[in-house]
Amino acid sequence: MKKLICLLVLVMLVSGCATYSSMIGSSGKEVFRLNNNVKYSIISEDDSGFKLSLVYSSYQFAADYLHLINLAKETFDALAQDICREKSKEFEGYDKDKFIITNDRNWLLGHSYIRADNWVNYK
Repeated sequence: MKKLICLLVLVMLVSGCATYSSMIGSSGKEVFRLNNNVKYSIISEDDSGFKLSLVYSSYQFAADYLHLINLAKETFDALAQDICREKSKEFEGYDKDKFIITNDRNWLLGHSYIRADNWVNYK
């Protein structure tokens, strides 16, 4: 019985540590940190724009994914405009209906993660 409990605790610890790393860029592209809650990466880029991937994470006692999705979308919008300014390009926008949103939760640590991917267009 003790071995079974130890095994379950070990599995929980390992799976808890593996959750967040799977949300952050598996594309091999450089990952940047905006603040404690946001990491992002530019997945691909051409003359018409770029594909931005953003991971928003937050500690939540009870998971509220709708709130996190809204925060991730607001952050995505501001970040996309900032990146366009840095590249001296004019921000045209992105198709809000084509967001790819995925979520995950580390139940052991109480962290919720939202990943938002979309193509951002230049003018």
